[in-house]
Amino acid sequence: MLIRATRLPRHGPIGRVPLLCGLVLADFILASLLYKHGFAFTCRDSAPAALCEGLSRIVPRASGMALVIGLLALALRLPARSGQGWRRPLALHAAGVLVALLPWGFLSEGAGPVAFGAALLSWVGGAGLAAAGLLGLIAPAGVWRRALHGRWAAILPALALGALLPELSDLLQPLWRLELLSGLTFDAVTALLGGLGYDVLLFPHERIIGIDGFVVEVGKRCSGIEGFALISVFLAIYMVIFRRELRFPRVFWLFPLGLVVSFGFNILRIAVLMVLGAEASPDLAVGAFHSNAGWLSFVLLACAMMLAAHALPGLRRRAVPLAAPRRGAPLPFRQDPEVAQLLPFAAFMASGLLVSAFFAEPAVAYPLRALAMAVALAFVWPGLRGHRIGLDPVALAAGLAVGAAWIVTAAPPPEGATPALVGGAWLVFRLVGMAVLVPVVEELFFRGYLLGRIAPPGAAPARLWFGLAVSTACFAALHDRWIAAALAGLVFAALARRRGALGDAILAHMAANALIALAALLLRRSELL
Repeated sequence: MLIRATRLPRHGPIGRVPLLCGLVLADFILASLLYKHGFAFTCRDSAPAALCEGLSRIVPRASGMALVIGLLALALRLPARSGQGWRRPLALHAAGVLVALLPWGFLSEGAGPVAFGAALLSWVGGAGLAAAGLLGLIAPAGVWRRALHGRWAAILPALALGALLPELSDLLQPLWRLELLSGLTFDAVTALLGGLGYDVLLFPHERIIGIDGFVVEVGKRCSGIEGFALISVFLAIYMVIFRRELRFPRVFWLFPLGLVVSFGFNILRIAVLMVLGAEASPDLAVGAFHSNAGWLSFVLLACAMMLAAHALPGLRRRAVPLAAPRRGAPLPFRQDPEVAQLLPFAAFMASGLLVSAFFAEPAVAYPLRALAMAVALAFVWPGLRGHRIGLDPVALAAGLAVGAAWIVTAAPPPEGATPALVGGAWLVFRLVGMAVLVPVVEELFFRGYLLGRIAPPGAAPARLWFGLAVSTACFAALHDRWIAAALAGLVFAALARRRGALGDAILAHMAANALIALAALLLRRSELL
């Protein structure tokens, strides 16, 4: 009886969601308590600031990856482990967590590069072991291999989206300027703390609140709008993956439910922060709790929404497994058109993350990004033979118009700023990357893969408009001037669909970027590059 009580649930992936979510949350909480509270080490004193910034985002990045893996496990309907097969992966996971926590014992202020290098190796190795253990808890390695075979074209973008969750949060920063929502949050936290019996100190105009000498500002970033956006994105991804077994439009009720619960979680998070700071330790509240509580509550809410959607029969149709891989012998990896559309973009994004982590000025390392894109395109060249770029006058004129609009609408450089264009080899790499490599990589992914996947040729008008909206929004999110980028993305999408030739969109994108690069050189305006 005792053995049966300790077995993992055997009724499919959904039964494992609470256990796995709880395990991941426990890992994050333990790491936060140790590394954010009472840890006598300042990363910026021993390593580049950009690398330290990247390490500080491990929790949200790991949260996004864990959620995507959980969604995939549900979508693929992986069979649960039977018997005592869970013991080895659980031990592997525990060993990985211990390895990742080892630096807490030997890393201290003034640690040299050797100690920091050992800590970095311990963190990376421990994270890898812990992740392997979690995957093993979901299903055996052989089951994973069979389930993932032939589906990488759909899985890799999902994993990349999970890894880029912090960057998505940064893109949503303009939405934090929402006075009404931050005011409601301030009033709700005040009422909750008052209901708990605290004598609340208030400065309403400054949105400052305090109890027992611990004072915080409930600013715009505490409004909860970030949680609104993240849970909405997660639910949208969930509905796309499980669209064949969800009841539409009933399932759309998950959106208001998720927003309401997210708002409640945010109020509770701020209240707990206040209580921790007043009753326990301000350092613990501001360090460990404040740094990661928002992301952990997002993981918890996302898991709860998955469970709710699967548990409520009114939201589900009969179970339908994820679409099977294409029949017949799969194409060689380099010749697969979907791989050709995805791999260069993955290299483009991954190289951007790496240079941001290891270079204080990421722009200096642009040649490395250009080389990464060029190598990826050369590798998948056999899969690109179906895309030809012809000298279409309409596409060329449209691209030049997009480039001219981008130049004209650009904000002027700050007054007194000295224009600076790095010369020599760097400039060559930058121009080639901007005018040739980036247009090919972005069009292959946004108009080739993303738009083509959502709305293939011949799709219904509603589906086409949805595909245009999604691909354009994702394209705009990569650019600082997102309105101008969205309009450009719509032009490129129209060109790609005009004759069914992705080469037209690539040509227009090349023409636009080449004109912008030329203007940057002639006008000495480096901000255009």
